[in-house]
Amino acid sequence: MATGTTVPGFASWFGVKHAASNLSGATLDAPPASRAKTLAPKLAGAATRGALAYPAAAALARAACTARGYGEEIIFERIHVVPRRLSLGAIAGSRSIQVEVWNAWRVSQKLTSIPVTGPSGVTVVAGTLPRVFPTFQSEIFTVNVAFPGPDTINDVAMWVFNTLVETGIDFTVTGLRAMLFTARPDGAVAVEETYGYATDVMTAWDGTEQRTQLRELATRALRFTVTFVDAVDASEAMGKIFATGSNLFVLPLWPDATQIAVTASSGAGTIYLSTTGRGFVAGGKMILWRDQWNYELAVINQVFADHVTLTGTLVGTWTLGAIAMPLLYARILAAPTLNRVAGSVASLDVEFSAEAA
Repeated sequence: MATGTTVPGFASWFGVKHAASNLSGATLDAPPASRAKTLAPKLAGAATRGALAYPAAAALARAACTARGYGEEIIFERIHVVPRRLSLGAIAGSRSIQVEVWNAWRVSQKLTSIPVTGPSGVTVVAGTLPRVFPTFQSEIFTVNVAFPGPDTINDVAMWVFNTLVETGIDFTVTGLRAMLFTARPDGAVAVEETYGYATDVMTAWDGTEQRTQLRELATRALRFTVTFVDAVDASEAMGKIFATGSNLFVLPLWPDATQIAVTASSGAGTIYLSTTGRGFVAGGKMILWRDQWNYELAVINQVFADHVTLTGTLVGTWTLGAIAMPLLYARILAAPTLNRVAGSVASLDVEFSAEAA
């Protein structure tokens, strides 16, 4: 074993009192067998090293499947109908509506029928049925609303596919049919326009009164006389009255009549006229009138002092002298009286009660 002697110097700086200075004969004890690790080196030529194994897992065969994305159930695996619902308001003629049907299923579907329920007068142009609707196919269908017909429009068209039982494959159309009454009042007889109000009067013991409004909007009634000089004109007016009966009429507001200021050409979306003090309102309807047989209806988009803009465009051309009027929806209060004067000359007294539509 090595012998220890005191070596002054740096060792004393660290508090070492004895350090080995002669280690030539030093030996180390063998480590215990439990802690020893024996290395057995491979001798050259003793064996041949094999190829390295690929670390990735072996490929596995799996059947393909369709993965759903976020929100996919809202779009796919169903039939879409656009639009689902449409309110026509009050109409005075036939209407055609375009409805799109899209098969968002990943398989083809078979369209078997398109039944329509509700009052009569609504039909769907379906083509040949039954027929196959390929996957992701979209098709435009035409829904026709006939005029004249029942006063109320509340019909539902259903697209029936033989393998599907689901909601949302229908289209609902609502509205009112209103007969347009275009006979002009006799200018020699005043048009009577009356308003009706409803209030409640509460009287105190001292005689003072408190009045409460019961009706938000006043009712309006128009009474006028039409003079016919042609039997055909009289027959047309009376035919409309008896065909419509107590159902809804579309009536020009004759007290608000005004001539257009500038010729309105076909395709125009603006009509120049004076609107001050007249019943033209945005979203309302108006009529361009030349005589009992020549007229055009339009829907108002915006109202200005000297013109109105339309939601669509004009079909005909209206020159100076054409009359523009707002429209009312009204019903006949009582059976009208037709007075035969002489030959083809006749007069008609009629009274309408206006209402919102």
